Amino acid sequence: CFEVEGDSMEDGTRDSLCDQDSIMGREVRRDLWGDKLHINKWKACVIVQKSGILIKQIVDHNTETGIITCHSLNPVYNEDFELNLNDVFELYNVIKLVDRGMN
Repeated sequence: CFEVEGDSMEDGTRDSLCDQDSIMGREVRRDLWGDKLHINKWKACVIVQKSGILIKQIVDHNTETGIITCHSLNPVYNEDFELNLNDVFELYNVIKLVDRGMN
């Protein structure tokens, strides 16, 4: 389980992940990262990297370069950005909202 920090995944819809929500993720094993990720079936992902933990949608995965494109639901954060999977330690697809924070 992970606790959401911030509002980048909040857009006022049912798909929002709000500040202080608790979410459950299923680990995506590293040996599967070379194949096309099932991003069309995942609402959001938890991405663990050296600089911290991100919760984003993955909207593209280039299997040749290992680059994923990350997206925030909140339109304030309108710039998608790329991450190299070589810089990612762990990857989880969000499978459940466990508890909604009282924010």
